[in-house]
Amino acid sequence: MRDVEIEEQEIREAEEEAAARRLADDAASTNNDAVSGASVEPAAEVAPLASVANTVLIPMQDILGLGSDARMNLPGRPSGNWQFRFTWEQLTPEITARLRDLTQLYDR
Repeated sequence: MRDVEIEEQEIREAEEEAAARRLADDAASTNNDAVSGASVEPAAEVAPLASVANTVLIPMQDILGLGSDARMNLPGRPSGNWQFRFTWEQLTPEITARLRDLTQLYDR
């Protein structure tokens, strides 16, 4: 049983190292304006995709580069939360190309 635990740990470490390498490679080859108008650094949008996680969620506000003004929820604020609404017109060809490239690169 102990050998299986050690092997599983080695696999997890190898996957984490591979994800870190992919993230570093992508960040090195991507400029800071990878998503048109985005305020999110490329590493912040790439990190979840490069992770070993089975499922990844990236807030649409981050994808669109909307910043903190478009937050869906502000803890402690009793009203006005969950007001953000996405429209298809916000999704520019540049953003869709970037998402397509990232999902293909990281097999998502």
